[in-house]
Amino acid sequence: MSTETQQVGFRLFKKTYEVSCPPAQRKSLDEAITHLKAQMQKVHDIDANASMDRIAVVTALNLSHDCLRLSQEAPDDLRQRIDALSARVQKTLDQVEEANLA
Repeated sequence: MSTETQQVGFRLFKKTYEVSCPPAQRKSLDEAITHLKAQMQKVHDIDANASMDRIAVVTALNLSHDCLRLSQEAPDDLRQRIDALSARVQKTLDQVEEANLA
């Protein structure tokens, strides 16, 4: 098993962060970063005056709540919810891409 990792930099609002990631998990990390940015932006849109710490904590609570709720649902319902969430994430990514091209 390889312990090779790469540094991945990304920005959240105006701050840059770096994390280590095995190359095989890079795509998943990029998807997680995109999802996190979208969720943090939603919190920021609700309260534009919130501090970065508050935005991060509220986002973490929202994501934790979603994970717990999903883990407690029936397997069939879970698959449907995952598919619905996946579609929402893809729609958001498409909108971001369109906005970046404009």
